[in-house]
Amino acid sequence: MPVVSLSRSRTLARLVPAVTAALLLFGAGAALAQFEGFGKNKVQYSSFDWHILAGEHIDLYYYPEEEEIAYLALKEAEAVYQELSFKFDHHVFRRVPLIIFSAHQYFEQTNTVEGFISEGVGGFTEFMKGRVVLPFNGSFDDFRHVLRHEMVHVFEISKANEAYRTHPHKNKAHLPLWWTEGLAEYFSTRWNSEADMYMRDMVLSDRVPPMENIDMLGGGIIYKLGESVFYLLGQRYGDEMIVRMYENLWQFSDFDQLFEYVYGVSTEQFNLIWQNELKKKYYPDLINNDEMLISGITKVATKSFANIHPAAYLDPRSGRPRVAFVSARTGYLDIYSVRLEKGEKDLKKHVRGGRSAEYESFHPLRTRMDVNDKAILVFSSKYQEKDALFLFDLDRNRKVGRYRFKGLVGISAPAWAPDDENIVFSGLNVSGFSDLYLFNLESGRLTRLTNDRYSDEYPDFSPDGKKIVFCSDRTAFGEAGFQNLFLYDMESGSIDYLTRGHWNDTQPRFSARGDRVAFVSDRNGLPNIFAVDLQGQGGQMTKFFNGMLGFDWAPADSGFCYSALDRQTYGIYFLPLPDSTVDSLSLDRKTVAQQWEWRDYKDHPKSEKSEQKPYKRDFTLDFAFASVGYDPTPYYGGTFGSGLLMFSDLMGDELILIGAGNSATSTDDFWDSFSGSVVYYNRSSRVNYGYGAYRFAGRFIDFRTDDFFYERDHGVFGLISYPVSKFYRVETSMGFLKSYRDDYFLDFIRDSYLVTNSVSLIKDTSLFTQYGPVDGERWHLGMALTTDLSKGRTDNISLLLDLRKYFRLSTFSSYAVRVQGRFSGGKIPYRYVMGGSWTLRGYPRWSIIGSRSVLLNQELRFPLFHQVDFYTPIGRIPFPGIQGALFVDAGNAWENSEDYPGLLGSAGFGFRMSLGGALVIRLDRARRINWLKHGDPALFRSRYYTNFFFGYDY
Repeated sequence: MPVVSLSRSRTLARLVPAVTAALLLFGAGAALAQFEGFGKNKVQYSSFDWHILAGEHIDLYYYPEEEEIAYLALKEAEAVYQELSFKFDHHVFRRVPLIIFSAHQYFEQTNTVEGFISEGVGGFTEFMKGRVVLPFNGSFDDFRHVLRHEMVHVFEISKANEAYRTHPHKNKAHLPLWWTEGLAEYFSTRWNSEADMYMRDMVLSDRVPPMENIDMLGGGIIYKLGESVFYLLGQRYGDEMIVRMYENLWQFSDFDQLFEYVYGVSTEQFNLIWQNELKKKYYPDLINNDEMLISGITKVATKSFANIHPAAYLDPRSGRPRVAFVSARTGYLDIYSVRLEKGEKDLKKHVRGGRSAEYESFHPLRTRMDVNDKAILVFSSKYQEKDALFLFDLDRNRKVGRYRFKGLVGISAPAWAPDDENIVFSGLNVSGFSDLYLFNLESGRLTRLTNDRYSDEYPDFSPDGKKIVFCSDRTAFGEAGFQNLFLYDMESGSIDYLTRGHWNDTQPRFSARGDRVAFVSDRNGLPNIFAVDLQGQGGQMTKFFNGMLGFDWAPADSGFCYSALDRQTYGIYFLPLPDSTVDSLSLDRKTVAQQWEWRDYKDHPKSEKSEQKPYKRDFTLDFAFASVGYDPTPYYGGTFGSGLLMFSDLMGDELILIGAGNSATSTDDFWDSFSGSVVYYNRSSRVNYGYGAYRFAGRFIDFRTDDFFYERDHGVFGLISYPVSKFYRVETSMGFLKSYRDDYFLDFIRDSYLVTNSVSLIKDTSLFTQYGPVDGERWHLGMALTTDLSKGRTDNISLLLDLRKYFRLSTFSSYAVRVQGRFSGGKIPYRYVMGGSWTLRGYPRWSIIGSRSVLLNQELRFPLFHQVDFYTPIGRIPFPGIQGALFVDAGNAWENSEDYPGLLGSAGFGFRMSLGGALVIRLDRARRINWLKHGDPALFRSRYYTNFFFGYDY
């Protein structure tokens, strides 16, 4: 920022006002160009025209393209409000803001939360302003489930706050995450086969933790574990006890005491009951169903993390069957293939995901891939804002096609037609509805096959090209969330049932002969593979207790390649085609079944209890920060204080920051030591920009000379950040200011008008563990310039080159390299400091200073052990894991007036312990290495040095 790049090296004699940190956070000024400034980008590709639909209790925020969904959402939300108000015996004390998006790709752009939103997040309730935010994904039932889940959170928060307000002087029991999320699931959906799938896997693999340790697992499994606890609590004690838990929060500081007071049983006792009930429920599945090892099943790809979306094909070179699939074994989602009979021994990586805008995400949850006879893989991937259709030659290992379509946000489950010229897929339009589309490669023509409000998914062509099978909630049971199979006739456009019932039939695939359709169904309680002919007659092909995520026919209909859950990890397996079916089934064609109908979505809002109005921004306080302290340092010590206020609109798109600080040693010195600023920042569109005005004043110490000086700056500035994609951005800033500086001991006074400019180009594809980056790369190219208009000279020019590369060696280990060069010139050059845990290890922090610097870091990072629990008489004490490091560093800093002095070096080892977030304890022990041509020999009076600090790995 201009306030930092104006003068020579300096450090504040006391705390810099908090506003300076805020400026650095949101801007790309000169200081940011000189330092790290890494991080991926949340890109606002679209500028949404927000409107408000106001109901009796809820303000729904939507944009015109999703108007139909908005009316539906308000109707459902108001109905859920009335239901939950009865269950909680409570009314929310303020109106509920509900923000909806018509697609997850739009939802990911929201600024209501600062962090990135993964594809596994179906919605969230934000605590600061009480906002409920969620997307529509084409499925009415999924949307209703998430909406109900988040509305439960609204009542949980409001009910708890009521107890705290009523008894503010009492203790506050902390409700664990499994309670809040489990209750939200319990009140928002029915227990289904997917929940059974995950719970069964945990029970049969003996991985169910005690209730007190559920939160330690992390991830979505907490939701289902918590939900299963609530089902048992409801059966034994009734749901009214839930309300009593919230009403008695104020009486206890400990959850276990609260639980025992309300339910009359300790958490330890109820945990034993719960664990026993789970075993009684799922252990019979181990007896009554075939296990994987005794069913002729072979492992195809089971190593490391999730392996999903198998697509079988014949290798055109060898004629051998291969299987392409998506795997997260490196932490990124990549596309691999293996030879069917060799498995992991013949693993090939084809497409690297999560590292570029083109392959940002392969959508692991609701899609699949397909391969034709020429070994051309067709798949979809998020490309910038919307999805694109990709063709990839697996034999030549190169991309051969990429297609995007106007009006389509999402693309899922593409499948080849037998002529290899057409592709059918499920597309999500900008309004939020899912239909089937046919794309012709030769003409580039896109044809919409279905056009309605139903969710149509997983299409697949018959071998003769005359029919398409797909799954949809257009069934008579669809309003309750079930899906059945349908056949689309390519000639007439007619749609007929292939299966029907109150269950989920999904992911259909035609056999190579075209006489059967295999699919995954939970109609018998467990997701298994079924197969029927074109008249709907057939049976169950498998009977496993393991859940299935997807499958494909093996070449020549020899069996099935499928992805199954085992010990919380998905693997790819091969099952030879069974000789006979387990249970038979047939389609009842005598009973006429009608599709369920969406009710008129505008009925409810036309009532007197709702109104439509435009969105008006209204800034409210997000947080306030203040600090005070005392510095006993002679001459410039004394009391100091600073504060920061941040305001934002409801969408979080516009921010206002107001900061102030003072370090006066007396009342006469108050104004000379006062700093303050006002900043406006807008991130509602692709180009993020900000501007503001500031005053910065105080007494400081020069890094290099230890001389005391006074500086006072006031001016205006502007900031612009343009994210090219999630991984690249360009940042620039410009400032104009009046600067006064008085060096008491150097007899130097500057009283000038200055202009500052900076520009940076940043790339970041890194993948983090709790200690820091473990894979990917980061680089930063930056330049900053400060010009003295009064004297017509360049006061400062600074350049930065920072390259970092992380080579993944295993799941949790890597080899990391950083190369950095920095230069500062002009009348008042900037001084860079080195030494310490973040730069040149083995030397004290800030012990090496100069206007030029070079740095090379090499480090081998590896885990020593993961989290360990120690059980003591007072209970369980968790001990965080520890990462080890071996490193070799080299670097130095020097002045323009000096000859290149050579390099300082070090080699040693270190330990890292994560306490959560950026709070990583770092301990490094290094031996110094002298590669100097000339320099201060005092640095080598001690050969060994230990650095201790906090922060992520570089």
